[in-house]
Amino acid sequence: RRPNLRCRFGSANELDVVKATWVSPGRVLVHSPPRDYPITALVSCSNDGTTWSNPPLSSVQGGGSFAIFTFVHAVPAGIFTLDNTTGPFEGSTVVSIDVAPPASGDKNYWVTPALELWDTEEGEAAPAAVGIPTARFQPGDLLSCMFDRVKVKARWRTYQKIECVTPHYSLPIALTGDFAVTVNVSVSNNAMDYVKAGEFTYRSAIPNVQNVYTVQDVGFWKARGHFEGNTEVWINGTGFLPSEHLRARFFKRAATGSGKPDEYKYLRCSYDSPEQIRCVTPPWFPESMQPSRSGSTEPCFKVKLDVSNNGATQWSMTNPEAFLYGDIYVSLSGSDLWGDGTPKLPYRSITRSMKAATSNPRSYWLWQAPAGDTGRLATGREVRGPSAQGAGRYINRDTIRLMDGMYRNVMGFSGLEQNLMLMPYGKYIDLRPVNPGMAYIDCQDNTYADWIQDNFDDDPNSPSAEVNGMIRLIGVGVVRCGAMQILDHLDSKNRPEWYVEGLDNTNATWEGDFLDEVGGLEGWMSQGGSESWDLI
Repeated sequence: RRPNLRCRFGSANELDVVKATWVSPGRVLVHSPPRDYPITALVSCSNDGTTWSNPPLSSVQGGGSFAIFTFVHAVPAGIFTLDNTTGPFEGSTVVSIDVAPPASGDKNYWVTPALELWDTEEGEAAPAAVGIPTARFQPGDLLSCMFDRVKVKARWRTYQKIECVTPHYSLPIALTGDFAVTVNVSVSNNAMDYVKAGEFTYRSAIPNVQNVYTVQDVGFWKARGHFEGNTEVWINGTGFLPSEHLRARFFKRAATGSGKPDEYKYLRCSYDSPEQIRCVTPPWFPESMQPSRSGSTEPCFKVKLDVSNNGATQWSMTNPEAFLYGDIYVSLSGSDLWGDGTPKLPYRSITRSMKAATSNPRSYWLWQAPAGDTGRLATGREVRGPSAQGAGRYINRDTIRLMDGMYRNVMGFSGLEQNLMLMPYGKYIDLRPVNPGMAYIDCQDNTYADWIQDNFDDDPNSPSAEVNGMIRLIGVGVVRCGAMQILDHLDSKNRPEWYVEGLDNTNATWEGDFLDEVGGLEGWMSQGGSESWDLI
């Protein structure tokens, strides 16, 4: 890590010393100096700028260094492919360009003497071997792309792949409607010698939204997510363009005469294809979380959706699609047959409501997904974003709210209403009460029953949470189950109200604080408690 850490490139009559950056005891980072022509250079390094690992023009294997760097002068050549070939005039579309050599093999080409190839004899046409040039993308500061006549820097990925971001395209005249301009895309290793790699089409397209949905098993609503947001919404239509200007928005019209403005929420989206994009919902809470007394779906509410290709300058045409913001509601007077999960028509059992919850929870964002939902395992890690820590940042987490009552396993009109031995079905679900302290799961001292099956846990950091799913009880009490579990009112940090700041708060401390409130162990036992209990 010395300030005089240097490396040098020696070739023929040229010797360049460049500054080196220390990375580890066995690695340094340097930037190669320029050369006027293709040549091979021997590389040596020094910790103090005086004593070098080998002579500048001699590299003997085993003599301290055997590092060789080759300077080349060649334009990229081969078969080029571009992944994104259409984008908005505003630019910012990421275009990946791949180069591959032509299929190898011996081929005979019949040529005329007018072509200067390896065989230049006059006379009848004769077979001649033709060499097809190939060259790679070379990493360096001068690696670039050119769209029409505008140069942009390229991001080097591999010797066969680079990425370029399209520049803004200025039109000489103002045009309206759906129109397009096609330009040539060229690539260069030195920002001077360019070769055509393909074409890119700038479009001014207004997208058309045809279908909006969320992934679920048997939910009533085609597109629904809880108030806390982070629900993945799939949007199908036509005319979607890939760029950072791709936007979607939810909007809710204010009631006539209310004097309130219309509300808008903007969504971050990812481009999958011209017919599909995916967005993640932002949090959007109602004015009151209490169910309406007028028999409406409140506090759940519907919003409309628009999509823009050019950063909110133009939005898609009016469409009938809608998204329901709302948690899933369960009531002892609800129905598993006719319910829709809103306070107006709640479900009757917890198991039925869990089947309506959003599926495929995960801690990471998929930058590109296949057409349609093909499952979590079909996606490769190369298209994932970084994993987000914390349960609140999970994508497709859902919330079920229990209305007042004791939830047990009973035989109802439509069969078993299962509220015990719950399993998450691979989902990430929070169970919360509508009114704190008024919703309980009751096992009725059944030796063979518990509120959740034994092979699942409620630890969000468990390795199995993202695979098997998870159920978290937040404010819902569990009584008369195998090991008595209690959850009372929570403070702002989701801690029971008798949490003592600064103490160890182990089971012994909990036990002492809690039993003081219920009149000791005898008082607790008189209320139906057992000697074995834990806090969730």
